[in-house]
Amino acid sequence: MKNMEEIISEIIKIYDDNKNLKEKIEIYESNLKDLKNMSEELKNKNNELEIKIKDLEEKNNSKSSKLIWENTQNIIKEKDNEIDKLKKDILYYERQNLIKSKQSVNENIEEKKQENIMVEKKPKKSKKKINIINMQTDIDDLEKDLLFIK
Repeated sequence: MKNMEEIISEIIKIYDDNKNLKEKIEIYESNLKDLKNMSEELKNKNNELEIKIKDLEEKNNSKSSKLIWENTQNIIKEKDNEIDKLKKDILYYERQNLIKSKQSVNENIEEKKQENIMVEKKPKKSKKKINIINMQTDIDDLEKDLLFIK
């Protein structure tokens, strides 16, 4: 009987161990299901986040492209303004140069006229000078004579 009691006690012990193991297995299975569910949820969230990231990247790229385009347009406008200013400056300096060259031509013409007038006047003046010089020489001679007589 003792044997029987031992066997029964062993069976009861095995039964209890089996029951405990079964409970642990149920807990593990439940945990595994929970982990699978959480893993699925995380995968779904990850996919959603990836989609959002792609959308944001596209928006960012489009905004960057738009900003680059606007910036390029602004740079082009600035350069156009610089070119316009330079063109105006060139026109101004061309006009100034034209005015100066006209003045120079006019001055040259005026100088030539003056030279012609001078050339025409020179013979007259030279005659007068000669007369004056002759008169002075005559006066000098007279003075010498007068001085010599004294």
